[in-house]
Amino acid sequence: MSKSLLLVFFFSTLFSFSQAENIEVILENGKTIHAKSYSPKRKFLKVKPIEGQRIKLNYEDLNMVRYTLTHGKDIDTIVKQYVRTSEKKGQLMKRLVAGKCNIYEEFKGSNSYFYTGFNINYYAIKHQRKDQVAQKIYHSGLNVIRSKANKLSTFFKDCPKVTSKIKNINSKKEFISFVKYYNQVCDD
Repeated sequence: MSKSLLLVFFFSTLFSFSQAENIEVILENGKTIHAKSYSPKRKFLKVKPIEGQRIKLNYEDLNMVRYTLTHGKDIDTIVKQYVRTSEKKGQLMKRLVAGKCNIYEEFKGSNSYFYTGFNINYYAIKHQRKDQVAQKIYHSGLNVIRSKANKLSTFFKDCPKVTSKIKNINSKKEFISFVKYYNQVCDD
């Protein structure tokens, strides 16, 4: 219980000092909607434009949501895209790496008796298409070490130049660096 309260306090403090600005909802047809806010739902995205009424957008019509996040003097540009996690399901996820292989981050809450907190799952898509289902290839949960190398080796087997570096991945930062290296080194 105390871990849950600590996490809630941490995230509420974090989000109160970070402010999303310049929200752009970019559609597949090239149109950009400048928004005050947005809210991802299961089957659609609710958008409150700067001018006008709230609108519901189907995820099929969405290219990305892009905004800047300010932390004091630091400014980050965040890109979120709808990622299919199965034939019938998907969700809006933060894109961490763009290129031949795109990497997306999903925060997933866990409230079990043995472990309370968040798991962070990383999904990958090569040569992204709208109908393509992403593959969960890395996560920060309790059993990271056991499954990581196998999934990564299988997913990146198309480029033998990089597979030897997989065993050295022990953190999110190393994982992101590895995928960026893969995007630079490996040809289509």
